[in-house]
Amino acid sequence: MEIINHVLNKPIDFNNKNILVMGLGLNGGGVGVCKFLSSYNCQITVTDLKTEDELKDSIKKIENIKNIRFVLGEHREEDFLKADIIIKAAGIKWDNKYIKLAIENGKKVDTDIGIFFELSKNKKVGITGSKGKSTTTTLIHKIYKDYYPNTKIGGNITVSVLEDFDPQNIDSIYILELSSWQLDDMSKHKVSPQISVFLNLLPDHLNYYGTMENYLNDKKKIYLYQKEEDYIILNIDNHYIYNSILEDNIKSNIICISSDEKRFNQLYEDNQNKGLKNNIVGLMLINKDQPLNYILKTKENNYFYNTISEIEDFIFIKKGNNIESLIKIPQNENLQGEHNQYNIASSIISALISKIPVKSIINSIKNFEGLKFRNQKIRTFKGINFINDTTATIPAAVASTLSAYKEQTVILIAGGVDKKVPLEDMVEAIHKKCKAVILLEGDGSQKLLSQLLDSGFKNIFYYFNNLKDAIYKAIEIAKKEDNILLSPGFASFNLFKNEFERGEIFNKIVNELEL
Repeated sequence: MEIINHVLNKPIDFNNKNILVMGLGLNGGGVGVCKFLSSYNCQITVTDLKTEDELKDSIKKIENIKNIRFVLGEHREEDFLKADIIIKAAGIKWDNKYIKLAIENGKKVDTDIGIFFELSKNKKVGITGSKGKSTTTTLIHKIYKDYYPNTKIGGNITVSVLEDFDPQNIDSIYILELSSWQLDDMSKHKVSPQISVFLNLLPDHLNYYGTMENYLNDKKKIYLYQKEEDYIILNIDNHYIYNSILEDNIKSNIICISSDEKRFNQLYEDNQNKGLKNNIVGLMLINKDQPLNYILKTKENNYFYNTISEIEDFIFIKKGNNIESLIKIPQNENLQGEHNQYNIASSIISALISKIPVKSIINSIKNFEGLKFRNQKIRTFKGINFINDTTATIPAAVASTLSAYKEQTVILIAGGVDKKVPLEDMVEAIHKKCKAVILLEGDGSQKLLSQLLDSGFKNIFYYFNNLKDAIYKAIEIAKKEDNILLSPGFASFNLFKNEFERGEIFNKIVNELEL
């Protein structure tokens, strides 16, 4: 089944068409598509396996749209056969039986991100990774918007790229969080952003992909279709990304991020020895001994140097044939932990490529307020800190979050639905940082319990099907200056609609605690 032949290509006209939106969802994707289509003279049918009651919040946002009807709690073949165009949600596989039926019957099938890339002439910055992409996307958006006010945000960050999209407005810059599924959808159009950031690859979604190789193959599409004048920013301390550079002839300019210059030199040598044409033009060196100090290294007169040499406030130090510059970023409590050093470095580089002055970049980072549900401090109650990290839905993300805390100061609320990914990093971090673990219900929790007990960790309380009870149990254990941390490491849909509902419930309970 050749998908490329069935996606929408310019010119695209939605007028006088029957359009089926497959997957309204809870996070804004389907809502954005419907709002975009509402400006056209078309008939919209929304179909979703969730019920009307489950989707009531999303339905309310589009209830005033004319010429829209809903088929909820099921998908029907007749709706797909009547439609001229199907716009599917990210995460719905291209081999879904209804999508296959549509394609076999000559229907056009696409996604919001695919349509956006097909119609948009705007400059785009794309960010992907297993952890940190929402924080990095939001930080890059702030840096750009502070200097270029006509900057917009969208993608996997609960804002559809189509919701506020006008194809005639080509001046806006779009900062896009891109999931692996969206990157796969984009690849049907053979497109990548002009500036791309690949933060990391960690075990995730293996219940969907089966293998890390399949997962990586979708993530790599963020640079696969770039042009020679484009940029890809890569964290080479991640071994999957390091190896992927040596597997691919990347057309665009590569800027690496690493905490080890020897690793960068080895990559450069390996790249040369393999006879690859990869154009490695710079390195941002992270100093782990002095966090928030970054050294940018680039060769004189290469394309990247010529770009950033025009930037205001940028100081160069010449060392042989190399140019170095030290960038110092002020401390920001919303960007703690080693993983955020890579997020900050990626943000700085993307901004330099777009010729944003260094003073403006630093000021934006200094005033970054952080992202909801990402290691977010909610309240201090009776001397105990309550932190919401509900979007940590993989074990490696929990391990990264725990790295920011002192030893034996965390009561961790974790658990949920297993995503078939390794738990070793999370277990090791729990031993170092946690005095107790409170487990919510779920098959992932059972797997974690087993590994914790096998490793000798005993202070575990399980299984809670009510978040309030879990929080009150944590309060019983906690002492002054301890941290009660919701950082689940697993999916949430056995007890909650999604991780965001889980986070909202946590906040409500914590904020209602009384002395």
